[in-house]
Amino acid sequence: MFGCLVFSTTDRCPIECRFCAAGCSPRKNHRLSFTDMAAAVEAMVALGRLKVVVFTGGEPFLLGDTLLRMVRYCADRSLKTRIVTNAYWAGTRQKAKQLLRMYADAGLTELNISADDYHQAFIPIGNVRNGNDVCRELGIPCLLGHKVMKGCQMTLANLERALGRKLTLFEYHKRNPDNDVVLTGYAVPVAKNMHLIPDDEILYPDVDESWKRPCDSVMENTVITCFKELSICCGMIPRAVPEVIVGSLDDYPIEELIERANADLIVNWLALEGPYGIMKFIVKHKPDIHFRHRYVSRCHLCSEIFTRADCRRVLRAFASDKIVEMSLQRALWDYAQAKLLQGARSS
Repeated sequence: MFGCLVFSTTDRCPIECRFCAAGCSPRKNHRLSFTDMAAAVEAMVALGRLKVVVFTGGEPFLLGDTLLRMVRYCADRSLKTRIVTNAYWAGTRQKAKQLLRMYADAGLTELNISADDYHQAFIPIGNVRNGNDVCRELGIPCLLGHKVMKGCQMTLANLERALGRKLTLFEYHKRNPDNDVVLTGYAVPVAKNMHLIPDDEILYPDVDESWKRPCDSVMENTVITCFKELSICCGMIPRAVPEVIVGSLDDYPIEELIERANADLIVNWLALEGPYGIMKFIVKHKPDIHFRHRYVSRCHLCSEIFTRADCRRVLRAFASDKIVEMSLQRALWDYAQAKLLQGARSS
């Protein structure tokens, strides 16, 4: 639990994508300091669970030397590090190599580069190619993050042609190649009044019921926003949603905030029943609230629920009815996890 620490390092980004869940743009400039991030890492290391530190944004490379120092700081503590970027810095192969060599020397263990219609509306695809090629040359594992949407131009086939590489599809819980690998998924239309976006503007998976499953990241990731807040979501629910933010690191130590998140009703509800379970609860209490017949993903449904005023009113009025049930479910879950851990230690 909480083995991954995610820093949303800044809300500043050189581009402004449509449906950016984090709401980043060139006009914003909030950012985490080295001191803020190092303190969070130390606290998480002391808890004995931290394995991976992720730097995302906005655009984390805008932090300059602060980001480089943090990668080195984590490597010195034997932690894996991942940077999620749009590759704005890779205008030439030489520039990409000059930058990434410093990060390779600092101990960076993975780079993720976003590549899809949203990002390539602003970033030349040549930047993605330069970043991908240099990662392979320097021995930095690189994953391409790709989204498909209605009428998209940056299909996987077009991405392969642009990169001049045959790409391997990333598979969870399997050994994947270090380079020339792509994780593709469907674009989630996170926006104001997203429940009003017509279905015919959204591309859905043909056969996929995974959006009905519990959330498998809410109790795995500790997310620190660029405002020094602990969040339960890695970015698909807008920060303005109160349930997303557990509290500020200026007011409470991270250990206390994690304990609060661990006991939070919404956190446990998402982890044990998922947004689909919350949707059924809402419909049970207010049958005239209508939802889509299907969703792109759990994140799609979750973000829609918590950004809708009608859904929030139901949860404010009746969510306390779930406290006892969730407490029992959590106790059973903890027991099952303890048995699994005991079995792993004895084998």
